[in-house]
Amino acid sequence: YITIIFFLFPLILLILALIHWIVASIFLLCIFLLIILILIIKYFQKTNPNKLPTILQSWSFLPRSFRSFSYWDHRLETSIKYICCQRCINLIYPSNTIEKPLKEQYLSMKTQYLTALDHRFLIHTQQLNQLFEKYHAP
Repeated sequence: YITIIFFLFPLILLILALIHWIVASIFLLCIFLLIILILIIKYFQKTNPNKLPTILQSWSFLPRSFRSFSYWDHRLETSIKYICCQRCINLIYPSNTIEKPLKEQYLSMKTQYLTALDHRFLIHTQQLNQLFEKYHAP
């Protein structure tokens, strides 16, 4: 998506503008009309789906690659596995083996924190007992 919006679409627009500005304008007009058409169909799908033809009541007539980004995400993940080294893949998609030590670290830090709180509580209690004995004990 980011590649299309920030690189491919401006590149196509630049190439069309270099051909002639009318060609670029017609291209932008077609894209704008397509977006308007999609918004109108989505509006009718939510409010009055019975008024639409059967084929337009859902997007299931479109190929999966046009309906969802999950198709492209899956393709990108599989291509990254072939292109990148294993270290890069582990940084991008951490596996469960990385999460277990983090959980264990959290639990050990939690017990250390509770131990420190207990220690502070005991010291504070001892100090209070000493003050009480000093001023109120016979």
